[in-house]
This record gives sequence, C-alpha cells and structure tokens, in this order.
Amino acid sequence: MNRHLFVSIVTLLSASAIQAQTIECKKQGAASAADVQSGTAAVRFVSTQGDWVITPETNDKAQPVTRKGNKYIYDFSTQLTANRESSFQMGRKGSAITERCVAKGLRSGFRTTFELEEIADTLRRIEVQHDDSPGGYFVEGKAYVEFSTSIKDLNIESAWPKTEKASATGARIVSFVIDVAQLDKMSADLANAQKELEALGDDYLNPKMDELDNKIQSLQEQLDRYAVIHLGGNGIKGVDIQLAGIKAKEKRRYPVIALTDSYEGLIQQAKDMWDQRSQHTDPAFYAKICEIYEKAISHKDAPKDKLDDLKFELDMVKSIRKDLFMAERFSQEIERAKAQYGKDSEQVYKFLGGRYRALSMVNDRFPEVEGVDKMRAEVLEQMKSHPLGTNAEQVTITRHRQHITGRAVKGENFIRDLHGIGIFAVDSPKEVKSSTKRMRLGAVKADGTFDFYLPKPVEYIYFDGETYPRSITKETSDMGTITLECK
Repeated sequence: MNRHLFVSIVTLLSASAIQAQTIECKKQGAASAADVQSGTAAVRFVSTQGDWVITPETNDKAQPVTRKGNKYIYDFSTQLTANRESSFQMGRKGSAITERCVAKGLRSGFRTTFELEEIADTLRRIEVQHDDSPGGYFVEGKAYVEFSTSIKDLNIESAWPKTEKASATGARIVSFVIDVAQLDKMSADLANAQKELEALGDDYLNPKMDELDNKIQSLQEQLDRYAVIHLGGNGIKGVDIQLAGIKAKEKRRYPVIALTDSYEGLIQQAKDMWDQRSQHTDPAFYAKICEIYEKAISHKDAPKDKLDDLKFELDMVKSIRKDLFMAERFSQEIERAKAQYGKDSEQVYKFLGGRYRALSMVNDRFPEVEGVDKMRAEVLEQMKSHPLGTNAEQVTITRHRQHITGRAVKGENFIRDLHGIGIFAVDSPKEVKSSTKRMRLGAVKADGTFDFYLPKPVEYIYFDGETYPRSITKETSDMGTITLECK
C-alpha cells in the first residue's frame, strides 16, 4: 500500500543572522508496518547526534531514546485524530534554534521515519512584507498578487502565469493573476476525497483505500503547486507565500527586501524599499523605511560624515509617511462624520478638504507615487458635489502660493536618469549638500516635465544631481526647457 506524509517545517532563526545553523528533517523512504495498537501511528526520528530535544505538540507519547550503531533513534506513538496529523518542536540541547514539524496523512499501524541533521546555513535572508492598502482588482472571478523588489537574482515562481516589468523607479514588479474559482475547486476536491477516506474508518483491507490514498496525494500535489508562490533562488533562503483564502477581486502586494544587520546592508534595504515607492500608498510601507533608516543612523559603523545626509533622507521619508497617514485618517473621519451628521454636513466638507490637502502634499512633492493623483481627483469631485463645494476647485488651488512648471533635459555630464529626480528648496546659491536641502518640492516626471506648487516663498530650487541650485523669483512660473548639469 502506498503511504505518504506531508511535512511542513518553519525555521525560527534570527533574520539578521549572517551565518547560522539550521535543522533539516527529511523523510526516509515509505512508511512501514509498526507494532502499535489499532488507531495509533508511529513517527521515528533518526540522527547521528544524541542530544536532540523533541517535544510533541499533540497527544504523542515518547519512547526511550535508543542507539543502533552510530545512529540515535527517537520514537513516538500518536493516537490518530480526525485530521491524522502530529506536530513536534525540535532542537539541540543548549541551542536557541528550533524547528516545527507537522506530519500529515498518518495511518494506523504504520511508522514514518525522518533523518535529523543540524547543518551550517549561510543563505541570504529575505523579508516579505505585506501592503495593507493595495486597493482592489476589479476582474470577475480573479485575484491579483504582486511582488516588488530590487533583488535582481530573486526567483519568484508559481504555477500561475507570471508577468514581470520594471517600475518607474527601476524596481522589479512581478505579478500573478489567480483564478479563484479554479483554486477553490482544487481545495474542495481534496476535502471531498479526504472525507471519503475518513468514511472508510479502519477498513484497511478495502481496495478503495489505496485508490483514495493515491487520489489524495495527487490532489494535494496539485494544490501545493497552485496555492503557493515561492520566493528563493541560488544562495537565498526560500519563503512560501500561501494563497489560501484569497478572494475574487482581491489584490495583494508584497514588498521584498534583503535582510542583514550590517550598516551597508541596512542602507541598501532602505534604498531598495525607497526605489519601490511608485507602487505604494500605504503609510506602513514608509514607516518600515523609517525604521530601517533609524537603525542605520544608530549603527556603530555609521560614518559620522554621512549622518546629516541620512537624517535628511529619513526626514523626507517621514514626510510622505505623515501625509499618507493623515490622508488615511481624514478618510476615516469623513465616514464617521457622514454617519453622525449626514453626507451634506459641514463636518464632512471640512474632512474632505483635509484629505485633499494631505494628498496634494504627496502628489506635488512625490508625483512618482502612482495612484495619489487619482485619489486626489476623486476627493475633489466629492467636494464639488457637496452643497458647500461651489468653488471647491478654486479654493483648493489657491491654497498654494506659486505654480512652477517646465521641462528638464540632460546635459553632457549629467549621468542620472531624469525620471524621479527630486526638486528641493534651498536657502543659498552655494554648492548644495544634503544638509542644505530644505524641502522636497516635486520631481521630474517620466516625460521630463515638472509641475509643482510652492507652499511658501522660495528663492532657490535645486534639481538632485546638479552641483548648484537655480534662482527663482515671485514671478517665476514656466521655466521653459532647462538643461541639467553636474559641474
């Protein structure tokens, strides 16, 4: 009879460890007959090391550890439950490293054996985060899953068709469209086959048990291919993203960064995430970047002459996080005011104006963040349709003091890509350093144009990558075509 056991192992390691140990738990061959009572299954762990601490999480009973040649044998028996599973926590004496092993598909009267080994682990770690406000995917019966990363050699694979493109800031955007009905049918087919098997009870001589056993294994393997997106690659610790429970029209977004505790690694993490900003309007995404910058600034190896630059970059990320957070809070207040005072109330109009201003701050200074312009336009339409919003468009525009437009082109010695070049306010005509930048005003768009408002009077503006700023007056509006130079 063909027996099988599915094992899930989760490694509980410090993500910042550059070099560590990890535990391998490999199934050895097919299940074999065991001298145990009816309704009981056996699990055995074999190792060349005799100091394992293996703790059952379920109703397992441990047998005394025995030794055969150079192998130590750890035996357990378990009373079968409805799900026919058994879980173990395992580790070495004196070690903080543990593994969790979940054994599935156990059968009465049979033993499954695993080889245990603790091995050196020098794999690079990645962190897969979750964007809590990705929006929706409005295609009937489908869901959308997207990963953004700057890790060039990271493989992102699934049985679903894959699309990859580069974002406006150069990050990799890898996406999958999930057929939710197909995925749900796979899960239902597996559940039905398992119910059929359970209905046979302990009738192990019934030939249909073999047939159902094989069918369950085939369905489980199929579901495993479609219900998981795997991230990994040569020299990278693999991570599986489960699609269980995904709904039609749902969108999921996952920023992926490399993990390290060195100063250089922290800076690279922060810059990798910042390069993905075009895809993210969730303030929690920017809060994570702030956290990484703060770790880098306080790191023992942080160069003293770089601290001013790092603090400026941190302040810039904090500003976008604050404005997106306030836009989110105003949205919540709008809904609360509608429920308490009515949709045509003065309170609703006030909070609509607050949300518009917060989104404008982001859109004017960080136009590369996709979706903010659409969100702002939607709020403006709501303001116009409000009884108090007769002059909504005029009021929102006149809140800004000065409108600056133009087009940038590259000079012979300007090496940076134009798209996304930041435009900053500075206080003097001297050579610009990060510590002398005062405020991010906007950025150059993909077509080379720039378009932003000054929240207060400014004498000099600076295009990131040039050496010196450019002077403007209170009358400056269209700057025409300017050539960016690095002297």
